[in-house]
Amino acid sequence: MKELQAANKSKQLELEAEAASHAAEEEKKRLQTQVELQARFSTELEREKLIKQQMEEQVAPKSSELEQYLQRVQELEDMYLRLQESLENQRQAQQDDETVWKLQARLLEEESSKRAELKKWHLEQQQAIQTTETEKQELENQRVLEKRALQEAMEQLEQLELERKQALEQY
Repeated sequence: MKELQAANKSKQLELEAEAASHAAEEEKKRLQTQVELQARFSTELEREKLIKQQMEEQVAPKSSELEQYLQRVQELEDMYLRLQESLENQRQAQQDDETVWKLQARLLEEESSKRAELKKWHLEQQQAIQTTETEKQELENQRVLEKRALQEAMEQLEQLELERKQALEQY
């Protein structure tokens, strides 16, 4: 039974470790992609800022185009901030997932422990019932033997009484 419990616990830990490893790999890939996107947007933002400065110096009369370009830069800056916020949200979600995994592992361990205790208690109850049944059977056998012995003693007593009466009648 302990071997079964150990095997179950080992399998459970293996599955949990495998799931945690898989989740960590996925999170690592996702974070790497996020960091790459953020770096690319950061580089593009810097490039756009440089171009913006050059255009302001060279193309003052083209204010309409400049306004559109400034709007694009603002959009990129907003996107960069949203990406940073998204990255932070994903980090928090990963921490929450890890907390949930740990809680689930602890609950599974507690359930396994309780199940083992219940099995132990059940076996003890079965043994107690078996012991009681054995004792009951022994008492019943003893009662039957005593009843037979009493019956034989009664028959002997009746026989002796009959013999005594016969002996008295002869004298």
